[in-house]
Amino acid sequence: MNQMDSCEKKDAIYKSLKKAMDLLDFFTLENPEWSISDLSRVSGLYKSNIYSILTTLAMCGYIEQDVGSEKYRLGTKLLTKSNVVLSYMNELDVVHKALKEISEQVPEWLFFAILRFDEVLYLDSYIPQKSNSSAHYIKGRTAPIYCTGIGKALYSACPDGSIALPDAPFQSYTPNTITSLEKFYEDIQKTRERGYSIDNMEHEYGIKCVGVPIFNHHGQLFGAISASGPSLRFTQEKIEFYATVLIEKAIQLKLQL
Repeated sequence: MNQMDSCEKKDAIYKSLKKAMDLLDFFTLENPEWSISDLSRVSGLYKSNIYSILTTLAMCGYIEQDVGSEKYRLGTKLLTKSNVVLSYMNELDVVHKALKEISEQVPEWLFFAILRFDEVLYLDSYIPQKSNSSAHYIKGRTAPIYCTGIGKALYSACPDGSIALPDAPFQSYTPNTITSLEKFYEDIQKTRERGYSIDNMEHEYGIKCVGVPIFNHHGQLFGAISASGPSLRFTQEKIEFYATVLIEKAIQLKLQL
């Protein structure tokens, strides 16, 4: 086999693997089950190609098929892999304890998230026991960077341009969503100057959020924490107080992580 044939073979393997990984990304909390026809429609791949990929993933335990609906869903083997990831993330216990301590002063929905490529990935939360509402952010859920408090907190800790953003204009979720790159950078600059981010009903109407980045003791970005709640409760005075509490806890976490 000459060098050109070898490169073509590697390229074919990469493309096949990329297609399989892309298909897995379609299985989300909002859409946990898919038929081959629907996957073909959203992915643009041929049904025969999708069938081949899903059959292989099913043989490995990463995909399974519901007997009744004949739709496909993620397999239980992925749970064992998630446990492997969590096994070296003992820092999450430290963060969860911090969220609980913050709740004594900030009786709002508290979250911890990290960057995952061009999105926010939620890894933990702490919801007040007296809250009548249940926050729908749970472990593994993702959200945009540009219109969430925790996302903007994460972005503010990184050099501009180091994180991929969607093409402008950004998708608008509410009338308050920042959709231009110029205004987003202006908002990030304000975030850096004051030390915390604000989501002014930009992702969900009626919900405001305050976020701060967290660094480890090496000064590397570890994640971000945020407080979210009904906009009527988030007065300017409350926002500044919540931000102070979050910043103080972030400083403490830097020594522990």
